Amino acid sequence: ARDQITAQALAQAKDALIGYAVTCRETHPNQVFGYLPCPDTDNNGFESNCGSKDVTFIGRLPWKTLGLPPLRDSAGECLWYAVSGRAKNNPNTDAMNWDTLGQLAITEAVTGTTLAAADTHDTPWAVVLAPRGVMGAQTRAGAAGSECGGSNTVADYLDGTDPLYAGVIPSANSTTTLTVSNAESVRVGSNNDQALWITSREIFDRIKKRSDFKIDIDTLLDNVKNELNGLPIASLPAGLPTVLAHVSCPVS
Repeated sequence: ARDQITAQALAQAKDALIGYAVTCRETHPNQVFGYLPCPDTDNNGFESNCGSKDVTFIGRLPWKTLGLPPLRDSAGECLWYAVSGRAKNNPNTDAMNWDTLGQLAITEAVTGTTLAAADTHDTPWAVVLAPRGVMGAQTRAGAAGSECGGSNTVADYLDGTDPLYAGVIPSANSTTTLTVSNAESVRVGSNNDQALWITSREIFDRIKKRSDFKIDIDTLLDNVKNELNGLPIASLPAGLPTVLAHVSCPVS
């Protein structure tokens, strides 16, 4: 029952984050679809500065930015959130599309089993984490004026060995490995974190349902066709003129 409470909070946060990415172009002029918010590192509910380009960041879920209540897990703790450097909305990566590779890997505690690998297609762009109860030497003193309470010290909430847990900011384009619990790690008291991650496929499956996204792709293909048709035939690779004749077919 406690796991179900946590799972429901994680699912609500995930859905809101996907919604943010799907509507990013409306809320952030001059950006494309797909970008995710920065984490909250001030414990005020709003996204904070995300540091340098292509650098993965972690903090609390920016629930106010997402228009959510302060979602809590079964221990009453607010959720945490990590976003791949290439998926965050500020500063933007060089190219954002469904082939953009995430920088987050997920492993299982105790067994070390890889649940999700980084730098592959359909890899995690972001992870929502539930810290649940205190483990080991963790301390979670209250913070005045904060609805979630506690501190912004990752190691006092999440259990893992990646340098990010110790507050070390990773280098650009590097991989960060987050660790989640299983029954054995909970039993021995080494890790009780639950998590839910978001992949590029989940985001772009929603984006592709937008009617204006189809218009964007059709316009792009028409522009490519018109640009290449303006070049001398002799300068085009063999067979390309035939391909161009079919480029204007609508995207289904």
